[in-house]
Amino acid sequence: MNPTSTELLATLFFAAAVVHTFCVKRFAHWARRCSPPIRSALWPTASARRVLVGGYVLGILTAVVTTLAFALSLASFVLIGAIFVLAGLCMAVQEALEATITADLVSVEPGALSYGVLGTVNGLTKFVSSTAVGLLWTAFSPELGF
Repeated sequence: MNPTSTELLATLFFAAAVVHTFCVKRFAHWARRCSPPIRSALWPTASARRVLVGGYVLGILTAVVTTLAFALSLASFVLIGAIFVLAGLCMAVQEALEATITADLVSVEPGALSYGVLGTVNGLTKFVSSTAVGLLWTAFSPELGF
């Protein structure tokens, strides 16, 4: 059996996902250790809020590109890869900076409560949005879900 290039690419994506899943703690450690020098080198004048807003814009761009891909029945690995890269960048920025900005906005004493509220709000909104997309996808079409 000779695997096609599509199967090889899918296997690579799957392997990267598995490695990422089991190495999240190590990646987080590296990010915390390397973040300040890299951040100051890449965007010395940008505030964390501006970068977070940019992450939210990447999320909107990801949704638009995904919707267009469904609506126009586009199916290329380059496009799917671009969607995954956009979504990954969006999630990386959001996950890294939401907690940072929360820490900047609150004093030390209610810090744990603030992180708990942040996690609860994020979890509830992800649950509601995932449920809505799933219902629209199932009841109507994938295009309407996105």
